[in-house]
Amino acid sequence: MKYFIPYLNCATLLLVAGFIFAQNDADELLALVEEKLEEQMPFAASFDYRITYPDGSIEDEEGIVYINKHKLRFEFGSLLIISDGEDQWLYQSEINEVQITHAPEDEFDLLGLSTFITDTDLADFTYDITGGETIETHAMEIIEFKPVDRNNPIVKMRIRVFQNTRLPYSMETFERNGISHSILIKEIEAIQSDTAEIFVFRPDAYPDIYVEDLRID
Repeated sequence: MKYFIPYLNCATLLLVAGFIFAQNDADELLALVEEKLEEQMPFAASFDYRITYPDGSIEDEEGIVYINKHKLRFEFGSLLIISDGEDQWLYQSEINEVQITHAPEDEFDLLGLSTFITDTDLADFTYDITGGETIETHAMEIIEFKPVDRNNPIVKMRIRVFQNTRLPYSMETFERNGISHSILIKEIEAIQSDTAEIFVFRPDAYPDIYVEDLRID
């Protein structure tokens, strides 16, 4: 997806688990979400992504992310990101190229999917629980994020959380330019089998691949 991929960079690939810093009731809810996700690890989460443009046109894509603390596998269209906790590979099948960087030091968090979209830091936002709603008989709680700086290109972000399980249901981002992004989490499933191979990138599996090693030791 042409609009999505440019936001990706090594500094903002994921929001780490320790992002809970606001001083309101949302703290407790986000802490519970984090706790529930940790209980699921290692897990796989499938999701639907949609970008909506000001003219009403939309683009849809499906993806899946595998997370085990410092390890990640993210499959999204032509994009594949794998981190084994030490190194990180970003592979684009359209150009058969992989970039290798050092992996982030912190644990990954499913809620960090939103940072793939916004290229921003939630430290620049205030947030609170703004209410609830029912979606297909499921009761949800809603957390809304608003930027401290009125010049921020992001107008608002919203996370919906299942009231009974405290697991995330969806994430939305609204930009000042009229573009909006949404991620609907379809399923979160604990991985019961050996996960070692999931978090390994093997260049020899991609004939004629171009490898760009950006690691600085």
